Amino acid sequence: MRNALVILLVGMVLILGCAAAKIKELQPGMTTEKVEELLGKPDGYQNTAGWVTYTYHDLSDVGRSVDYALIFDPDGNLVRWDQIGEYRPKVTPVPVMVFPFPGAPR
Repeated sequence: MRNALVILLVGMVLILGCAAAKIKELQPGMTTEKVEELLGKPDGYQNTAGWVTYTYHDLSDVGRSVDYALIFDPDGNLVRWDQIGEYRPKVTPVPVMVFPFPGAPR
């Protein structure tokens, strides 16, 4: 039982740290396609005079979340990326089961 708990905790740490580790793989000059391959589709997108900004929300580090903005030049190459705001505690959704009250309409 104890081994299973240790394996579960190690797995959770590895999964939660993946997105933060991927940010460290960003390189100037990466294309939008390469960034999306690495981080997935952005949560936000803005195009201003050809300069494109991708925003990613809640990228996870171990027990923490943070948002990032990535800026691409008009040729579609990554120029800059910055953290938006401060790290905040990672909130894990708790599954809730809802049971109808006796006699409630279905």
